[in-house]
Amino acid sequence: MSLPIELILEFLSRLPIEDLTRLSCASKYLYNSVHQNPQFGNSHLINYSQKHPFLVFYINRRTGDKPCLYKNLFHTRDIHDDHTDNYNLGFHKTMPYTNRGKYVGFCNGLVCFKQKNKGGMAFVFDVYNFITRELLRIVPPFIHHRGNGYTLLSHGFGFDSLNNEYKLVLIVFILETRCPKCFVYTFGKKSSWKDFDFPDDYNFYPRPVNSELSATFTSYGGTGGGGGALFWMTIDRRVILLFDLHEDKFQYIRIPLESPVTSDTKLFEHKGFLGVAILEMKSPVVAGATTSNAISRCAPTSTLEKVHLKILKAYKDEQVWIKETFDLSPYSIPFSSNFRLVSFSDHVLLYWVDPKTFRFFNLHRKCLKVVRNIAACIFDKKVLLSDKAEDYWLNCEVGNISSLKTLLPERAQKSDRAGIDSIMKKCLQQMWILQQPRTVGGVFTSFYKSKTNEHYFFDD
Repeated sequence: MSLPIELILEFLSRLPIEDLTRLSCASKYLYNSVHQNPQFGNSHLINYSQKHPFLVFYINRRTGDKPCLYKNLFHTRDIHDDHTDNYNLGFHKTMPYTNRGKYVGFCNGLVCFKQKNKGGMAFVFDVYNFITRELLRIVPPFIHHRGNGYTLLSHGFGFDSLNNEYKLVLIVFILETRCPKCFVYTFGKKSSWKDFDFPDDYNFYPRPVNSELSATFTSYGGTGGGGGALFWMTIDRRVILLFDLHEDKFQYIRIPLESPVTSDTKLFEHKGFLGVAILEMKSPVVAGATTSNAISRCAPTSTLEKVHLKILKAYKDEQVWIKETFDLSPYSIPFSSNFRLVSFSDHVLLYWVDPKTFRFFNLHRKCLKVVRNIAACIFDKKVLLSDKAEDYWLNCEVGNISSLKTLLPERAQKSDRAGIDSIMKKCLQQMWILQQPRTVGGVFTSFYKSKTNEHYFFDD
């Protein structure tokens, strides 16, 4: 007597990824059912991966003559201990290629980066699955060229759970019309780019900080409590820009602010909802500073006084905020403009990097963790870490067993590595000489350890 394949797959969807990968090698049919079936991938995310998240710390910087991405896995105990620890972390290179990209977003086990070409003018977006070791590269519709292009303001990567679709969202400033515009790429069999007009009152477009601004993705932020949404801070610190991934619509959210002007505002995801952290500074700013540059010119002795957390539970009919305040004045934490937050399980972690250490503070347990000797784990000689926010980040992640080939369009054609390189070079050259913008397409490539790599390309 044999069990129905549906029941077998239901059992398998509750297994750890390592065991599932090993068992899927029992037959070609089982392998395809596990790795090439989007429905099974979604079931495994719900039944196992999302119940077993893990913390990953990334460093994205140059080593020697090549830029690389490094990561380290934190164990749960690392954020629960009630004393300061000094860990020597085992960082290792994780990306199979050496381009140093800008982090765009993480969603359901997939990481998205923006990569520039050697000339720095054209750029592409890479989606990478660390579990399957596969890369999907998307070329945006057009680039800055002869007044017919745009300047990239912000970007975001997320998942519409109602339609089971991943989306890449770009907010740009059109040079010819001098107005912002939105481009959305939907992954899948009929994948393509679509453009949307920005809200009429576009004075509240996303606020870039030194470079393009990445969105915060939340799984419950969209229509009817589902569907997913992307959030950006705007040039007005009281206003958040929301993009509903299911309805493809923008909306403005006003933050209830009661804190003084000497504060900074950060967005993060908390249990599927948007979290807003207002970081209040204790000491006065240096002489001559105004309210607009109070944070950037804070005095060396400034410390973090309080963290006001606000969780957005609803916004359609009326806004519903859950509020909580943490008094951190007894801990004398030096104030930094590079503070960021991440939610892990029931804990909210405030983290930052200085040239010698990585630090994170568990707001609920009032526990400060100090991780030293990070640079020594990566570099042969003693160097200082960069304290730039774009060079490091802490993620709460899950594993994704599904192949990125399930996100390829039907028109994708198989090729080899040499063909892929030639196609990408030709695409970028065509983009550079075009008088009018058009969509170019993308490529897929794999970095498997135990089988022959695969390569696909597609265009529009």
